[in-house]
Amino acid sequence: MIVENVKPNGKLRLVLTDTITGEVKEDHTENLIVTVGRAHIASRMEGVTDAVMDWMQVSTGTTIPAAGNTDLETPAGLDATKQQMDTTTIVTENVTDDSIEFVASWAAGEDTGAITEAGIFNNSATSTGDMLARTTFSVINKGVNDSLTITWRITIA
Repeated sequence: MIVENVKPNGKLRLVLTDTITGEVKEDHTENLIVTVGRAHIASRMEGVTDAVMDWMQVSTGTTIPAAGNTDLETPAGLDATKQQMDTTTIVTENVTDDSIEFVASWAAGEDTGAITEAGIFNNSATSTGDMLARTTFSVINKGVNDSLTITWRITIA
């Protein structure tokens, strides 16, 4: 009998930069691929034409992610907008093609506040679409002069 354990997992890097002083802050954290996200991955292999995951959102929720999550805890916690990820920055990594990297950036003045959660989605609307992954982390205080870049790698291992 062959036993194979395939599990998607993710790692993200948050880089907060003061656009005036150039000071950089970093944080690394694991994330959870939620049930809806796993179903989305499987449906894409079958050829179902669900929209691609090309939106990322940050907010203020603090509840630990759970497999049944379908949205951020507080999707309207900041200005409730999602950033569309530039398709030129979505790249397949590794020679085995087992991961994808998503990158989204928020400019100075966008989504300012105490950021504590993030998610990847396939729709820009706050109440529709599928969520691939969700994470919570220690507070990132994004001030009006700060920019934020999140690089999120999802690996099928």
